[in-house]
Amino acid sequence: MPRVITEHHNDVPSGLVAVTDPAAGTEQLRGSEVDLLVSTGRPRVPSIPAGIDTRAAMAALTAADLTAVVAAKPTFDDTVPAGAVLRTDPAAGTAMTVGAQVTLVLSGGPGVHAVPDVRGQPTKDAVRSLEKAGFTVTVGDPAFDADIDAGDILRTDPGPGATVDPNDAKIFLVPSNAVQVPDLTDSTVTQAEKKLDKLGLKLSVTALFGGGDASIWTQSPGAGGRVEPGGTVSASAFP
Repeated sequence: MPRVITEHHNDVPSGLVAVTDPAAGTEQLRGSEVDLLVSTGRPRVPSIPAGIDTRAAMAALTAADLTAVVAAKPTFDDTVPAGAVLRTDPAAGTAMTVGAQVTLVLSGGPGVHAVPDVRGQPTKDAVRSLEKAGFTVTVGDPAFDADIDAGDILRTDPGPGATVDPNDAKIFLVPSNAVQVPDLTDSTVTQAEKKLDKLGLKLSVTALFGGGDASIWTQSPGAGGRVEPGGTVSASAFP
């Protein structure tokens, strides 16, 4: 009587007899057992979840009549722990031949982080975006730059585009302390001095035509320009 055994087969479709044991034509005693090897078709790459350990993944591939090999280089991933299986190559469900190799791609853990360019952004916004990207942020003492508004980021250390080890992802921010100069034209010298005093700035009248409390005629830097904290704005005035 027959005993049914199933196994993968490269050429025989699933559900059909691939071979008999003994082979067809062999003389047997009446009632002798005959093995029927029924094909289950070609093996398919099993679904191996990300994060599973290598040994369990190899066992699953062996059970599917496939051969497991480990990729030479891991692939960085921010969620799957280093050393765990990240994916298979080919992907799950791919039909293979019996004993074919399936590569296990392992995770290398979080990869290097590229420093984004936050120059010119308000300090709070820059800190928020960097922390969201996984960086530890330190804000240092401000420095002057005539092109960057006060409170906006002047530079970072490391600079934009630099790669940082995820285990030491620290960014040092330097904000600008530039003071924006108001429009002083049509103000009297006294009024201009008061405007600048509120900003911690000084006024230097370089050319005064006539006497009395003259009005500002020109100024340097112009309105909207930037000077260092405690800096001086030059102006000319006429009565």
